[in-house]
Amino acid sequence: MLINRDLKHLHTHVPKNGGESLTFMLQKLGWNKTGDKILNAGAHASLGTFKNKKEYYEVVKDFYKTTMIRNPWEHAVSFYRHSLHRRLFLVENFFGCSNFSNMSDEDKLNIDVSFDRFIKTGYQNRCQTVFIKEFEDEGLVFDEWFDYSDYDGMLKNFESRFKIKIENNIRTHDKRDLDYIIEMDYNKPYQEFYNEETYEIVKNLSKKEIEIFNYKF
Repeated sequence: MLINRDLKHLHTHVPKNGGESLTFMLQKLGWNKTGDKILNAGAHASLGTFKNKKEYYEVVKDFYKTTMIRNPWEHAVSFYRHSLHRRLFLVENFFGCSNFSNMSDEDKLNIDVSFDRFIKTGYQNRCQTVFIKEFEDEGLVFDEWFDYSDYDGMLKNFESRFKIKIENNIRTHDKRDLDYIIEMDYNKPYQEFYNEETYEIVKNLSKKEIEIFNYKF
């Protein structure tokens, strides 16, 4: 989550939506100032963080709240690839192994890491809906939603609204440089990962996102 008290702005960072690069861009301009206890919520905190914390809620209730989402079927494939990055794969149970904490690295590297299994066991707790829940009764709702396909449009919106100039030359990760546990085809269209069942699972997990931007498969 990115917060600027002076400009009264809060941006929820949904994983796999370019949020880490955005964080670096905005931190250079003073977002998330060191020592602000409200920032202990974490990089991917949701609006729910403030629901039952009165001291935090009073700070952010009138902030301009934004977030960025993307086509959910594309997002799921991006997160799947992310889960296969060796450093992350060995420490986080992306594929629903019941005894993951007791498994050796060798055993982990031999489990079924198919896209089908990821969608059925791991994606439910990592889909965008988990991070974008709103609480209308408390006034914890987003004032503006941005679409990942128009990332530059979001940056221009911030520049205009907050009278700032963003240095848009930061990309924290190049997916082609990461160490994956299986061979990765970066050119494979996301649609080709799906069958009818996994398509429906992601659709049912992502109703809100689909409604907001009328996403199509």
